[in-house]
Amino acid sequence: MQESNVSSNQINRFTQTLVILCALALAYLLVKKDKPAPQFHHVNFGNEAQLVSVTPHTPRLVTGQTIRFSVQWKFSSPLPESHLIAYHVRNQQHQLTPLDTRTIQASGLAYSHTPPQGIIFEDHLSIPTTADMPEGIYEVVTFIYPIGDYPLNPTLGSAIYNAQRVLFNVEITK
Repeated sequence: MQESNVSSNQINRFTQTLVILCALALAYLLVKKDKPAPQFHHVNFGNEAQLVSVTPHTPRLVTGQTIRFSVQWKFSSPLPESHLIAYHVRNQQHQLTPLDTRTIQASGLAYSHTPPQGIIFEDHLSIPTTADMPEGIYEVVTFIYPIGDYPLNPTLGSAIYNAQRVLFNVEITK
């Protein structure tokens, strides 16, 4: 009789443990589902900079809200003092004020003062939208100034440089 009590207690503990593990797994999946996944690019900008990945945090938003994203860059050497990294939000009809950066936003370290042996860093960026901007699909694009030998490519309807990379698209609604 005592043997059946022991096995009954073991079965109850096993069942409780299984229920707890299932609940934890479900909670993990729900949290993981809403996290944005990085998009890997591995695009070189000259000899100094490589765009490694981008993680868009707001792929869909309402006018007046802020576009948030993270980028990961790899610098093989410091960027020259005259260079900056530009981020533009645009479509064929409209372009927001660009975000031009000379420093790693997360740390304040100037691109020109990064270690000479190179650095990999992740930065978190925000670009506000305006309340009166038209609805539509917009590209978030990056390039490095000064453009130097990279000519303008007017075939795309605006001042778009050949040396650029579309990071991701964002849908903006009213």
